[in-house]
Amino acid sequence: MNFTCTENREKLSESLCFAIEQNPFAMILADTQGKIEYVNSGFSLLTGYSFEEAIGQNLFFFIPDKTPLKSYAQVWNTVTSGIEWRGKLRNKKRNGKSYWFSVSISPVRSSEGTITHSVAVMEDITERKRLEIKLRKSENTAKRLSRQFRSFVEALDTSIILLSGELKVLWANNATAKLFGKELPDITGRYCYQLWFNRTTPCAECPAIKCFHTGVPESLQFSALNNRFINVKVFPAEEKDNTSRKVIMAATDITDEVIAQTESMRNGQMEKFRELAASIAHEINNPIYGIVNCAQLIHKESAENKNINPDFVRLILKESDRIVSMTKSLLSFVELKNVMKINCDIREIISDLLALVGAVMKKEGIRINVCFPADMPKLIGYPQQLQEAFLNLISNARDALNEKHPHSDQNKILEISGKTITLKGINHAQIVFYDHGCGIPANNIKKVMVPFFTTKSFKKSPGLGLNICEKLIKAHDGTMEIDSKEGEFTKVIITLPPGI
Repeated sequence: MNFTCTENREKLSESLCFAIEQNPFAMILADTQGKIEYVNSGFSLLTGYSFEEAIGQNLFFFIPDKTPLKSYAQVWNTVTSGIEWRGKLRNKKRNGKSYWFSVSISPVRSSEGTITHSVAVMEDITERKRLEIKLRKSENTAKRLSRQFRSFVEALDTSIILLSGELKVLWANNATAKLFGKELPDITGRYCYQLWFNRTTPCAECPAIKCFHTGVPESLQFSALNNRFINVKVFPAEEKDNTSRKVIMAATDITDEVIAQTESMRNGQMEKFRELAASIAHEINNPIYGIVNCAQLIHKESAENKNINPDFVRLILKESDRIVSMTKSLLSFVELKNVMKINCDIREIISDLLALVGAVMKKEGIRINVCFPADMPKLIGYPQQLQEAFLNLISNARDALNEKHPHSDQNKILEISGKTITLKGINHAQIVFYDHGCGIPANNIKKVMVPFFTTKSFKKSPGLGLNICEKLIKAHDGTMEIDSKEGEFTKVIITLPPGI
């Protein structure tokens, strides 16, 4: 029985020796003084030193030469006190090539518990370390690029917003805070439709929702933020695993650009209208003067020829004069003869405008009452600019009256009046356009002169009419005020200085 146990132990010891020798990790066995008694083949593969070269060396000969003596003492004190020590070190092989290794040094105890040896297990981690260094460099590069990109995004004038799948703001740059007039903490976490339109539900034409559905960039232009015109582009920003969908929204305030484009388009249209109107007026004037001349000759003959009815002749002359007056008003509106301020007669400007649009408004059942005192002060200004402003106000009044009274009504009235007021000792002309139309809601009165604010569809009216009127009046150092009551009236009050 004892022989069998001894035989089994010998076989087990032999197996353990093979296992240690063939282990891919480098293994070192040292006595209590740190003197190496055994190294396996893994040690020779790792360090390049043979078994014979290692035996008798101090356990720490594999530790780099530049390691302070204090560190040796700390490691050895840890092991001899019965505690395992672990570390990662860099050294040179026998051929001078550098390598990284991890090492654990543990005490070996006898059956009585006495420390008799120490065993060191070393693993080559050179490739792992190389990858770690490469990864760390990549991470540092990524962090640097991220900081640079963030600085770039923060420096943009364009608002950049990162939206979640629920349309919540996850991140925004400083331009976004400036665009909304809020601090960034008041923006992040909110829904985009709350920020843009103060809505409780997503918008019907939301480009972000479309981008989520299509997976391609989407864009939209809309009026928001106190009627600023905004151009929005949305791009998908999905994660690689598609588990967390996001979109990037880039928003730009293009109000000034749209105003410039709209005014350029309006000027182009006005130029074409002027050319057409001038052509028509001249074509009408030529034959009408012929008719007037012939009518005057007939009128002279009617004194001697009793067969000619003078009333008919007077009627021809009267209507001809009316046509001449209309073409004269049309020409005064369209011909750009004056690039400098000149004397302006407000009564004459209103009269010329009503000669153009009065007949149409009369057919729609609109009654126009005009009241200007004879001593209405004359102004120094640009008559065509004043004509354009007044025509816009008359057109707005016409729309309001037709909306409230689609058919004839005794209250379908536009009153245009003027008077002289004194401000700071100087006489000013005050002109009032007072219509009994549908009026303006109280919460919209302060908005109606803001660019792009409109209660109509944008295609029908881009919301620049009253804004342009105000600019034209301000160009004459005047003021324009609006008083209105929804469902009852709108009163536009213009005050103009003499301009001299």
